[in-house]
Amino acid sequence: MALKALSFLSLFFIMNGSPLFAGPVEFAGGDGGSIESAVVIRGAKHESEGISAEHRYLSAHFGSWFLKRQALINQKGRVYDQMEITDQNGNQRSVYFDITDFFAK
Repeated sequence: MALKALSFLSLFFIMNGSPLFAGPVEFAGGDGGSIESAVVIRGAKHESEGISAEHRYLSAHFGSWFLKRQALINQKGRVYDQMEITDQNGNQRSVYFDITDFFAK
């Protein structure tokens, strides 16, 4: 019975676009070290899915991380997230994401 309930809940979240089960979001662009080489997030249907994708990218590339500061930047008709993080080794860095495709959706 518990397994059926868990299966139903999983299907429910998938069908409702839960960020826990994000769809086919793709990363393009550069390494995120600057606005010019921002990581472009494509395929996010709404902001929560895009934010989840940002977090997955950071975890995949930097392991554990801590968000120190976040800023929204509008430049040349594009919208960027600048995320200042401290990685698992104590290194501080800024990572830029081009969020134009999902911003304000």
